[in-house]
Amino acid sequence: MALGQPNDGFGIPSADWRGYAREKVKAIGSICALTEVQKQKLELAARGDVKRLLDRLEELRERFQSYYVVDVGDIRSLGRELGRETEPVRSKLHSDPFDEGSLFAKTLTKILTPEQAVKYDERRSNRRRAPDQLLPELRFGS
Repeated sequence: MALGQPNDGFGIPSADWRGYAREKVKAIGSICALTEVQKQKLELAARGDVKRLLDRLEELRERFQSYYVVDVGDIRSLGRELGRETEPVRSKLHSDPFDEGSLFAKTLTKILTPEQAVKYDERRSNRRRAPDQLLPELRFGS
């Protein structure tokens, strides 16, 4: 099994990434009335986040593909190291790859006007209080 390949139980097909990013931009756009330029910037940031994750998966694949196993101790060591090294990526894949700290989130913070930011923050705080009364939460990798 190669890390990062579509449908391998670890990676996610690129069409899913693009679709998720478009839905997220669409949801934010419906709240904040984003301009086309703002939408394009968010989509570009999302592509950057995806590229970062896929590049990291490729690094891990190359690294662990060349791992030499001689005995059971090596297998255990490989398992521990693989778990440690892949945890951040797995966590990102099974939550929201565009959450805090992502290029998407940073770009969103920079491009929103003060009025849009107020609308977005209000919607987010309302969602925490009454999540079933607002737009359904977007899910990724669940």
